[in-house]
Amino acid sequence: MPSLVGSEMCIRDRIYLGPNSAELGLTTGTVYIDGIPAVVGEDKAMLRLLFVPINKIAEAQQELATEGTAMNTAYLEFKKGGRR
Repeated sequence: MPSLVGSEMCIRDRIYLGPNSAELGLTTGTVYIDGIPAVVGEDKAMLRLLFVPINKIAEAQQELATEGTAMNTAYLEFKKGGRR
């Protein structure tokens, strides 16, 4: 369960909206408490786009579905085997 601060989720909590990756241990829809997991280093900028604040899920899903957006491009790149 996401961490709660008062009645709101912690601002650092993120949900992963990218494709599953056994290699990195990532599963679509997983909530990460207190930020993006360490396995997703700073050098993986495109992959980091797929971790969104809990309160931005609706906007992120719309962006994922829109061809040519940064999130859509990151999702497709990671799905086909890119690890950036």
